[in-house]
Amino acid sequence: MTRLSRPTVYRLLRTGELPSLRFGRSYRVTEEAVDEYIARAAGHNRNQPDPPSTTPMQPPHEF
Repeated sequence: MTRLSRPTVYRLLRTGELPSLRFGRSYRVTEEAVDEYIARAAGHNRNQPDPPSTTPMQPPHEF
């Protein structure tokens, strides 16, 4: 159970943080999308540093 309020879920749908399909007035969210969102949200709640950047490091300047 994620314990998200209805307005929060609609915000996630509107911003695209939680991918969905819309059929008329209904939203459909795959179980996989929910699992991925929970995994991302759990990773942000831990007190861990952000993952390293994917940009390559420059070698130090020589003097």
